[in-house]
Amino acid sequence: MVLVSGTVLNQNSGKNIENVNIFESISGIGTISNQNGFFSLMLKPGNAKIVFSLEGFNELTQKIIVKNDTTLSVSMVPATHLKSKQKETDNPKTAEMLKKSRK
Repeated sequence: MVLVSGTVLNQNSGKNIENVNIFESISGIGTISNQNGFFSLMLKPGNAKIVFSLEGFNELTQKIIVKNDTTLSVSMVPATHLKSKQKETDNPKTAEMLKKSRK
């Protein structure tokens, strides 16, 4: 087994990001970054596809070939627009359709 570790940073502020979901999709191994943005995964040598995700940031995927212990520095980009969830009645077309269906 090989240790893959590193730190997750906010690309805009340079600050460490905690609670980032880190998932290696080939093996299914995952973890969460700590309060200092640090994480570590024990992986088998070979191809790895590591996905970093956190609400409010764009998801990031890094493909690496793991040969020996590896340290990564990952910068995540804050999302420019978050999808807002609307209630059905907040959408004029949906509200109109609901009125018609109730007649």
